[in-house]
Amino acid sequence: MALRNPYNEDNYLVWVAGENRNLTALFENPTYYLSSYEIGSKEGIELGFYVQPVSS
Repeated sequence: MALRNPYNEDNYLVWVAGENRNLTALFENPTYYLSSYEIGSKEGIELGFYVQPVSS
């Protein structure tokens, strides 16, 4: 899960969670990934990108 950092809105806070602590521990360096989020399942990996809205 990612959300905008309330203390610095140019950045995000990211929570990483697997089905259990062993699966969560498999997550490595989050700066390696270019997508905003990835969801893995038996069917594959879903990638997504967060886009900051244009200020009016």
